[in-house]
Amino acid sequence: MSHISVDQDSKAKPDSQWKIAFSYFTFSLVLGQTTGILSALYGFWYCSRFGFIGPYSWDLHRCWTPIVSDMVLAVILLILASPIAIIFRRKSFNFIYPGTTTFFLISGLLLSTHKINILATILLSLGLAIQVGRNFQNSPTSILKACRRIAPVGCSLILIAAATILGIRSQAERISISKLPDAPRHAPDILFIVWDTVRADYVGTFNDSGVPTPNLDKLAAHGTVFQRAVAPASWTLPSHASMFTGQFPHNLSADWMTPIPDEREMLAEVLSDHGYLTSGFVANIGYCGRNSGVHQGFSHFEDYKLTWKNVILSNFYLKVLLSRFAIQRWPHQTESKTGQEVTRDFQKWKERPPQNRPSFTFLNYMDAHTPYLPKKIHSRPLTQYEVTEMLSYDQKSPEEISDRLIKLAVTCYRAQIHALDRELGKILNFLKQRNELQNTVVIVASDHGEQFGEHEHYYHGNSLYQSVVHVPLVICDFRQAQASDVVERPISLRNIGATVLEFAGINSGHSIRGTSLIQMASTTTHAKQQDVVYGFNSMEALKDPRYPNLPFMLNSIGWKGRLDLWIEDSHSFIRGPGQQSELYDLTTDPTEQNEISSEKSAKASKLNSQLESFLDK
Repeated sequence: MSHISVDQDSKAKPDSQWKIAFSYFTFSLVLGQTTGILSALYGFWYCSRFGFIGPYSWDLHRCWTPIVSDMVLAVILLILASPIAIIFRRKSFNFIYPGTTTFFLISGLLLSTHKINILATILLSLGLAIQVGRNFQNSPTSILKACRRIAPVGCSLILIAAATILGIRSQAERISISKLPDAPRHAPDILFIVWDTVRADYVGTFNDSGVPTPNLDKLAAHGTVFQRAVAPASWTLPSHASMFTGQFPHNLSADWMTPIPDEREMLAEVLSDHGYLTSGFVANIGYCGRNSGVHQGFSHFEDYKLTWKNVILSNFYLKVLLSRFAIQRWPHQTESKTGQEVTRDFQKWKERPPQNRPSFTFLNYMDAHTPYLPKKIHSRPLTQYEVTEMLSYDQKSPEEISDRLIKLAVTCYRAQIHALDRELGKILNFLKQRNELQNTVVIVASDHGEQFGEHEHYYHGNSLYQSVVHVPLVICDFRQAQASDVVERPISLRNIGATVLEFAGINSGHSIRGTSLIQMASTTTHAKQQDVVYGFNSMEALKDPRYPNLPFMLNSIGWKGRLDLWIEDSHSFIRGPGQQSELYDLTTDPTEQNEISSEKSAKASKLNSQLESFLDK
């Protein structure tokens, strides 16, 4: 009997150890759930305070992803702390582990707000950590017992929340597609690709010294190249809003904290009303995602991507550690997707069962946007130092940017443009293999450019010089066998919407403004039809006290308020606050190095009168 009893005791001991381990595991989950809920609540409050777009972009999945992320960190800390239970007494472990985990979770939550002093964060987190450690040390049994009950309930609620959000969106998509009317006969598929933040003079198709872009060259060889395409704004949201509505940005309310209003009719809405299957895949989550209003009219839309990476990186510490030490695989803006991800998502969507109707697809690529993290430069991966420099690049004021840093930034930027061209090649080959390319119209453009010290300006959104408004634009209709055509005169990207509708055969019953670029490229109107080329930029919203200081805006030299751009033939006229103005002849001075004295110039006076007349209308 005694022998049997010993065996039974030996078998019971491992069971007891597993039960203890499970109890501490559930305690970790409860700690993560508690701080994760606080993190989600803070995120929702912060985003609602700033309007849910831009750096404060919110997605419904953020209701639960911070909770999962904090639970993961708590479990990781439990695993790392386990040896302490062997080396020290369990009573010591019962103080050290809960205290340490609480310190990391609370300090991470406070640091992610960027509002609390680091020393204050450490002291507050340390005080809470000591208190939690003491309480757990004094009554571990009762706390562990409660956690074994609470943790499964919390995990179940998280699964329900995630499944509900996915289910609602999936059902809304099915309903939207089922309600589509019949499409126009013989309507083509239309693919609209936007390379976010790509300036024309850095693209080989438009400049011999630009980045080699062989795939865009192939597209241009069978389509129309618009050598002087001008973006209506120098940053993402107003430029996209203009392209999708045909309105100029000064007539739109879209701004740094204001999305495109629901009542504004959008291009995708018009196409859906005429039977087109519309889909969007965007990398710029902040200013092209659902909260920006760009998504209006799309039956299928992918912005925030629910991946294990984005879920895990909802936690401050994991985001910082992985983004800093895992090189370019973990970009600073973790929610932004790489070009490869955008292409892959598009291909997966196209491989679904066919809907037997024409499609309009919008692809937004963000690889050329800061922080410029290419896989390789000069045939080698970036060093950790270079990654760190690029991650902090757009947080620097002009005085902090050295010539060496600019050289690195330009090198990385060029590498990213080359990567964008590779993605274009993948898409064209994919459609060709599916025998769909011959019935597709492809439009490749950029929403704005980028500055690397021209006029002592950096980044974008703070001027209307050619470096930020002169963008690439190539249109190719694969239904027609045509030779390359080049349009030399300036045109505005706000005509993209009207052009798409012309290809779709939709000529009435909508409010999309603008002139079809098909007509402008026609040989019969080549030398006759002139476009209204106007650009607008305003930093008035940055005066809102809620908005944080943006170094590339508030520290920029020169323009500080509203800017208007008027281009006629070869002249660029920029007017700023207080009737300040600059005039450039783009034929003799394409990089705008020599400003024509606007006070003495009759040309400046004429262009200013034209601008005033345009704005009055």
